[in-house]
Formats: sequence, C-alpha cells, structure tokens
Amino acid sequence: MKLTKSLLLASAAGLAAVATASAADLPSKKAAPVEYVKVCPAFGPGFFYIPGSDTCLKVGGNFWAEANWSQPFQKSANTFGTRTSLAISMDARTNTEYGLVRTVVTPTISYRTGSDNSGSANREGLNFNGSNGEGIGANGKQTQFNAVGYVQFGGFTAGHMGSFFDVVGFNANIGIEGRDQRDLTNTAAYTLSLGNGVTATVALEDGTLVSRDGVSSYPTAGITYGANRAPDYIANITAAQAWGTVALSGALHTINTSSAAIGTEYGYAGQLATKINLPMLSAGSYLTLAGVYTNGANGFSLRNRAGDVASQNTTSFGVGRVAVGMNDIAIDTATNSVHKASVYGLSGEFGYQVTPTVLAFFDAGYSNLSWSTSAQALNAALNPAKMLTLSAGMHWTPVKGFRVFPEIEYARVDLKNATNAGATSEGAAKKSESAWIGRIQVRRDF
Repeated sequence: MKLTKSLLLASAAGLAAVATASAADLPSKKAAPVEYVKVCPAFGPGFFYIPGSDTCLKVGGNFWAEANWSQPFQKSANTFGTRTSLAISMDARTNTEYGLVRTVVTPTISYRTGSDNSGSANREGLNFNGSNGEGIGANGKQTQFNAVGYVQFGGFTAGHMGSFFDVVGFNANIGIEGRDQRDLTNTAAYTLSLGNGVTATVALEDGTLVSRDGVSSYPTAGITYGANRAPDYIANITAAQAWGTVALSGALHTINTSSAAIGTEYGYAGQLATKINLPMLSAGSYLTLAGVYTNGANGFSLRNRAGDVASQNTTSFGVGRVAVGMNDIAIDTATNSVHKASVYGLSGEFGYQVTPTVLAFFDAGYSNLSWSTSAQALNAALNPAKMLTLSAGMHWTPVKGFRVFPEIEYARVDLKNATNAGATSEGAAKKSESAWIGRIQVRRDF
C-alpha cells in the first residue's frame, strides 16, 4: 500500500515537472502599453489629443426642440408647427511648422412639421413670412440635413460655412433685417490679422446658395438667372475690442441671365454693424446696430425675411394678401434695358442681463425696397414696399448649457400699390397687412 502511494506521488511530481518545462518553452507576448487620452491645453478647455497623433480634438454639439405658432389667414394654412434639430460639432487642430491647421465639421439633422416658415429645406433658421407658405405643404413634414464644414491653414479658409459678409449676429431667429451665419455658402477666403483685434478678409463665395433672389422680365416673361459664371466677391474688416465689435462689409454680386441679349450685370451690397458691450448696466448686457444697402443684390439685405430661395429664381415675403416680390433685377424685353432693385435697411437689438440666468432682448428691423419709376411702369408686380419687424424674447439658462428660449414677433408690410397676391385671394386687395408669430425653444449645448 505504501509502495503504491509512493509510486503515485512520484508520477504526479514527474508530470508536473514536464508540464512546467513545456510551459517555459512556449513563446510569450508582452501586453501592449495602454494609450490614455491626454488633455490638450494649447487650444483651451475641452480639447484632447487623438491617441497616437499630435492632433487635438474637441467634440460638442447641441439639440433643441421647439413649437411655433403663426397667425393664419386662411383655413387651409398651418397655424401650429414643431421642429427638432441635432448637431454634432468636431473641431480638430494641429500645430505645424507652417502654422495652425484646423478643420471644423458640424453635421445637422432637423425634422419639421406644420407651420414652418423657412421657405426651403436648405436653411437651419426659422423665418417668418406670414403667408404660411411653408414649402412643405399643408400638414406636411420634412427631414433636413445640412452641415458646416471647413478647413483653415494660416490665414486661408475654404469650405461650407456662413458668409464673411455676415459678421454681427442677433439673438432673434425669426427674421429681422439682414442675414446671419445660418445662411451657409461655399467660400474660399484669406484673413489677415492687423493687430490689436483688427482683421481684414477677402473671399470668393458661391452666389447660387444665398444671394440669387430672382429676375423678372416684361412684357416677355421667362428670363431667369442663367448659369453661374462668377462667384460673389466679399471684403470685410472687423475690429474686436474690449468695448465690443465693429465691422464693415462689402459685396459684388454677378448677375448672369438666361437671355443672350442681356450682358453680365453686377449688383452690390454694403453693411456697417457694431455690437457694444454695456457692463455699466449689467454684465452681459449689450446693444447691436446694423445698417445695410443693396442694389441688385437683395439676398444681402432681405434673406432673413424671405428664408431660402427654393428655386434660385423666385422669393417673396408676404403677410396675408400682401406679397412683396424680391427680384434682384427687372428686364424690359422691348428695349433690353435692366432695372435693379434697391434696398436699405436698419436693425438693432438691445440685450439686458436681468439676472445671471436670464437675458431679455428686444429687436427692431426696418427695410425699404424700391424700384425706379420706369421699372414700375413695366409691371405692377414691381411694387415698392416697406417692411417692419418687432420682436422680444428671453434666454433662461438655469444651468450651464441648458436654455429655454421663448420669442414673439410682430411683422407688418406696406406696399405702394394694393395687391391680393399673397397666401390667399379672399377679400379685396390690400396695401398693408400685419401678423404675429411666436415660438418657444428648449436647447441643450454640450
């Protein structure tokens, strides 16, 4: 018995020794070192190094949901509508021996129903046209995709982004005078820093996206904008100081029509805008003022009122039975003479930081669209107009990155000649009309 037990123990010990020796002979592989995400302090908070590279990345975005109400002018028009929007932002930066290389990509997906007055699918903003002509149909719905994307190297910028003509924004999003950074265009630009917060920019921008507001022809109809032959030429100089910001912008817009009898025409635009900080009232209070003049380039002055241009050749701003045609030029086909629309506009916003979490703002915008006497003689649709918008709203930010945003607006249009060519032909023609619109938005930025 003792002998058997001794033999079994000896056998087990021998097997263990063989197994140990075999295991020692097997090839071994060391665990790969773990790459930890490292903070990148060079570009401010939120940036981190992409593992395995010297590029710093910041990821953010926003989500918002809103409901809006528009004063109806006919039974078939939508009065109530909703929207939701999600945007993801990625900002990648790399320091090189030639300077900073930066890429920004921000895709946005929105879903709309009902009384959405933006005019087309291309624009992120919600704008008031009073005619309930949503471009998505009564009781319609629409999913929209859009994206900001551009690359910067040194002073050069190229991509799809807001125009360099539009430099000072407003909190009101329904549609006062001018344009803003929601109007995206393809651009190539160079910015030179002059020191002390002063920069100068020149840019070439695709005018088919935000500045083609139509061509009229009489007595023979049918002439439209033709092929795109040249970009818009933009120049801007901006000074950003502790007291605020002031900017002067100019644009030259090429007008090529579908008529071989009409040569290339040019429209132009100029804008002076300033934002003044008012810390003597409260931290965060401000006053923003802007003035714009355009000739044959209505898109630089009336974009917020009309929304996008769905067909690149027609757009209008209407309230009830009152509609304003916003064509850039009118052509007399009998003489091949060209008449350009002129617009001047003024806008302002006063923002008051009531408490650390509540900002109240008040906006006013006025536009005057005019045609020459000879142009008006061609067709009654070339109707001079005065447009007024007044709005008020607030931002309540109970916690950082979360905001509740109610807003209400009053809009009025006065024409030189009465018309009933707006959303409905019911009743007699009118020379003026007014309407109300309101909305509330809940937003989360991260």
